[in-house]
Amino acid sequence: MTTSNPVCAEPLALQFKAGLVPILSLELYHSNLDFLERQLAEKTRQSPEMFNNSPVILSLNTLPDTDCTIDIQGLLALCERYGIKPIAARSDNTQLVSKLSDAGITLMAPAIQKAAPTKAPSAPPKSNKNNTVLPSSSRIVNTPIRSGQQVIAPEGDLIVTAQVSAGAELLAHGNIHIYGPLRGRALAGINGNIQARIFCQSFEAELVAIAGNYCNDSDPKHWKKAVNISLFEDQLTIDPLG
Repeated sequence: MTTSNPVCAEPLALQFKAGLVPILSLELYHSNLDFLERQLAEKTRQSPEMFNNSPVILSLNTLPDTDCTIDIQGLLALCERYGIKPIAARSDNTQLVSKLSDAGITLMAPAIQKAAPTKAPSAPPKSNKNNTVLPSSSRIVNTPIRSGQQVIAPEGDLIVTAQVSAGAELLAHGNIHIYGPLRGRALAGINGNIQARIFCQSFEAELVAIAGNYCNDSDPKHWKKAVNISLFEDQLTIDPLG
């Protein structure tokens, strides 16, 4: 009697996974490409590495409702000159949607609106001996974060007691505390938490953000200083820590 060889299962070749991948949105408030280029040139001058082949989402919903005259092909060429790679766009304007579609740009659903700040609880949560409130879901990292690494605290605070190298990235639903130099990126409030803050002992960051509001600060008065970064009226404010 003969037996057939067992059928070997094919090895796993691919898999889809959802992840917290922060992508900059380029919000446009004017359709004049000359204005856009002058201000984009200044932004890239301040942080050239940040715009080196960086993917962005074009947000055209921030244009005035009556303004649908923007030259989409010219805008894409402008982005290319400054190392920006639009991978998708948002717009509710039917004329702009048609232009974007003709240019081969993928349309995304409107961004989720930020939740209104919640009322403070009647009794504050317990704090540690340094009076820093730490949610139970906080994540503590005691080793250096190297270039290319990404560390995420999806539900609470992220506390890093070592340095964060250039090219590294921190993401947290709550606050971010860095007790070494911050040379990479720190994004707090990634799920829209506008109350989140970033505390840093030595500010040398490539980029910081709270609830999607980005800032690449080049003010020398903040460089290598201890700072407290918070969000006020959709603008990041950087103050001396303590």
